[in-house]
Amino acid sequence: MGLFFAYKDELTKGCGYEHFSKEHLIWIAITFGMVFVIANLCRMLRKRINGVQKCNVILGILATTALALEIGKLYIAVRAGADITKNLPLHLCSLSMFVNPIYLMVRNSRFGKYFAEITVALLLPGEIIGVIIPNWNSYPGFSYMNGVGFLTHGIGIAFSVCLIIIGFMPTIKNFKAVPAFVFVVLEAIFVYDITYKHNYAFLSHGPKGTPLQKIEAVIGRDYYRMLYPMALITLAFVMHFVIKGIALLRRRSLIAIDNNVVTSGVHSVRESGASIAVEA
Repeated sequence: MGLFFAYKDELTKGCGYEHFSKEHLIWIAITFGMVFVIANLCRMLRKRINGVQKCNVILGILATTALALEIGKLYIAVRAGADITKNLPLHLCSLSMFVNPIYLMVRNSRFGKYFAEITVALLLPGEIIGVIIPNWNSYPGFSYMNGVGFLTHGIGIAFSVCLIIIGFMPTIKNFKAVPAFVFVVLEAIFVYDITYKHNYAFLSHGPKGTPLQKIEAVIGRDYYRMLYPMALITLAFVMHFVIKGIALLRRRSLIAIDNNVVTSGVHSVRESGASIAVEA
């Protein structure tokens, strides 16, 4: 299999790919193609009786698959003798692996909507940006670690899209969970970064070769560390209204779908009653 299951320390020089190269564009197409297929499956299931429950099964499969792929990624790192503290899923776009399963466990409680808001407003933009500007492109295009990077991000995007399809509606009341998440969870990750000299969620400094590095070069590292969390909240706030607009349009179609489901259910009951009467 050559470098398919290789860890970054085992790679040969120049085996990766550039952003927007042929390999990158192929993976972008695969990732968003997967999102399109999953979203359409969820949309079709939503039209059926007990559609929400069936869509929740899809969400469970997505969350489980992402965790399984990440475990495989960690196994490769451990097998190569790498420092496990450098390979934890603590980047912003990877946190959906924790947030999404928690949402599934508490979705019927008053906390469910807060985790859904964090997923679609805060984590979704990071997942989209991760696909467009991946920081794992030092791996060959055809390798497990590269594939997991795109697939887990795609799964996170699909999870958010399915939430909207099911009928999740962002609200300002729910949005308060986003700054709380940033100042509690991300600040804890920042302390971890500083303590162990890592750069999870890019909180310590801008990663090489990205727009964040250029911004840091202009404003300085201290201002970068101070303003970056606020920029995340601002981006999430913009995303909140984008998703809300989409959700409002989606809600109109959901009302029509639910009315059709109820009507078809009534017709089925009437037809069953009529056949019973005929048989009697």
